Amino acid sequence: MNHSDSHNLGFALLAELYAAYNQLAQGQRWACFAGCSVCCQTGRVLITTLEGRYLAEGLRRAGRDDLLRAAAAVPVEPAARPASSFNALARMCLARQEPPPAAGPEAAPGRCPLLQDDLCPVYDHRPLACRTMVSAEVCAPGGQAVHDQWWITLATAFFQLVEAADPAGLFGPLPAVLAAESGAGWESRLVPCEPLPGLLAPPEHQEGLSRALRPVFARPVRGRPLGLWLDEIRSNRP
Repeated sequence: MNHSDSHNLGFALLAELYAAYNQLAQGQRWACFAGCSVCCQTGRVLITTLEGRYLAEGLRRAGRDDLLRAAAAVPVEPAARPASSFNALARMCLARQEPPPAAGPEAAPGRCPLLQDDLCPVYDHRPLACRTMVSAEVCAPGGQAVHDQWWITLATAFFQLVEAADPAGLFGPLPAVLAAESGAGWESRLVPCEPLPGLLAPPEHQEGLSRALRPVFARPVRGRPLGLWLDEIRSNRP
């Protein structure tokens, strides 16, 4: 598979994972509404480089290269580098190893550099981190989202799958990923994506997670089930 085919396949897998997550989310009751940007008031959105390329393409299609350049130019402190990716954390937890301490605070002050008039100009291309920022209750300014533990388990599984779809990619803060993808540096603020070691789920959620993901893995991508593509990516990884 050449670089162009690999690039297009990555986008196809990512779009299908986004669609699958959206479909599951639509079956829930959320208090979110257009114009509510409480969850966007953070500089701590973590994405993969595949998501960064997908987001950048959406911005270019929308004619917002200015926002792309502005977001890639946002300074990223060394402490913003994540301690590990989702799959790295899963690998350590499944091996009963102590994960590394967080390199910095869970959330940084500020707001998403792409936000315009409390709306996302590239909503259909937004990363999974943004899609999972949902709440069962309206968030007060500076407040936290409200959702149950099952939804956290499901979202974590999707984070792991999105990472698995980017086998040679990197993971970290949105501005650093966009800067790295544009050739402007900041790779030191990113960590490598890792293959899927297994899904993190507490015992009481494992059966439900298996049922929820079965149709996700069966979703067709280029005439083959999504799960088969992820298995092939994992087996071909160096």
